[in-house]
Amino acid sequence: MSANSLSRALFLTLVFPRLITFGRTSYSTAPPLPLRAPPLPTTVPSFEPPSLLPAAEEPPLPPPPTTAPHGSHFDLLFLRCSILLDALLTSLVGFSTSPAHIYLAAIILPLASGTAPAAKGVVMEMVEREEEADALSGIALIETLATVVTVSVFGAVFAALSEIGKAQWVFGLNAVSERVAGVGES
Repeated sequence: MSANSLSRALFLTLVFPRLITFGRTSYSTAPPLPLRAPPLPTTVPSFEPPSLLPAAEEPPLPPPPTTAPHGSHFDLLFLRCSILLDALLTSLVGFSTSPAHIYLAAIILPLASGTAPAAKGVVMEMVEREEEADALSGIALIETLATVVTVSVFGAVFAALSEIGKAQWVFGLNAVSERVAGVGES
């Protein structure tokens, strides 16, 4: 468990952000918008006289809507590939024959753990700015429920398969369930 958590933390901290940034920039076909500073005043009428009264601050204007892609296309592609890779790696664990294979799987399996963060990125682009907190709360709730249900179901399946001497089959069943989730989002 500790090797799995450490590998996942290192991947999500060091590799995942760079991978997403690289993928979004290379996958995007929209040219970047040029950044220009406002022109400096050069004539006397363009200078505003200083005011003695404090000016009421206006709230900043939201950016204008754009049709430029924001990276969600790459995020969806990454999501599909991550689910497929996770299903493939998980099914390979079913062929493990020694404890060393399980330790190796604990280190390698988290390398396909970018599914949840990529899904959050896609969902966050689909909601309005004022709804982001609610969307994140909903995602966290569903994630927690999914974790509890998954552990419960696959714990019972693992126990049943252990009784007949085929405990490694649980990894194959888990891989099939992950692939079904990947097909559902295509």
